[in-house]
Amino acid sequence: MRTATTSTLVPGRVQIQKPGIAQTEQDKQRADQVKQAFTKAFDEYMQFGFPADEVRPLSKNGRDTRNGWSATLVDSLDTLFVMDLQDRFTQGVAATLKIDFSRSRTHEGVSIFETTIRYIAGILVSVMFLVDQKTKKEKTEPEATPFSVCLI
Repeated sequence: MRTATTSTLVPGRVQIQKPGIAQTEQDKQRADQVKQAFTKAFDEYMQFGFPADEVRPLSKNGRDTRNGWSATLVDSLDTLFVMDLQDRFTQGVAATLKIDFSRSRTHEGVSIFETTIRYIAGILVSVMFLVDQKTKKEKTEPEATPFSVCLI
């Protein structure tokens, strides 16, 4: 079973793959293609769908299916961090801090299951990454990080 551990080689980077396993050139190319596809999809969501839960790819309109709490954004936070897309991750964290969870923009009511797996889990994993990153920075840089507001 693969587990996420923080790499000691690059501060702030998360290592998913077992240490010592080498990637072939083809593996690296495939990983880059996946990262490019994800980045394109995320950027289009932020441009055309945000702050709605999702974006319709053909009409490029946002749609709320999960209470209007930017489900795609919150679902993407951990992937942004693992893929080392730090600018987008920082943007995502800042936008997540502005979500009004006190109101639903849909008429279906709030699903406890969906809220737990999407929002609580997504935000908790992001905070875990931020705390780990902040801890590593404090060992070398004692001043505050851009994520300090998330760690209060």
